[in-house]
Amino acid sequence: MKTINITPTICKGDDATWEGSVTLRLPTFDEKFDYIERLQVTVKDDGTVEGDQNQRLKSVREMVRLSKDHYKEVNLKNKKTGEEVKSFEEMQYVEDLHPTMVEISAMLLNGFKVGNG
Repeated sequence: MKTINITPTICKGDDATWEGSVTLRLPTFDEKFDYIERLQVTVKDDGTVEGDQNQRLKSVREMVRLSKDHYKEVNLKNKKTGEEVKSFEEMQYVEDLHPTMVEISAMLLNGFKVGNG
């Protein structure tokens, strides 16, 4: 099993509101193409999904659901409140982290470029 440690966008830059990282199990060749086939969409590198609004919404939800099994470790902390998030399940309840969940699922579908680890 191959894993990668990523720093989500919400944790980058001088104005970052969160700090930490997420460790993911990389998808196998078969998993990645199965996900793409099941979603029947094109996902851009920034996480946006092409298509009409209803299809995009369904696809984003399914992308995030599919990504759940790839989360191995979550270590995120809100810099202002001190709130710590330690799992995919906990991330679902923190609205600030919803875009991060979409970002991570897009990474899993699009692959990881050099320097993302």
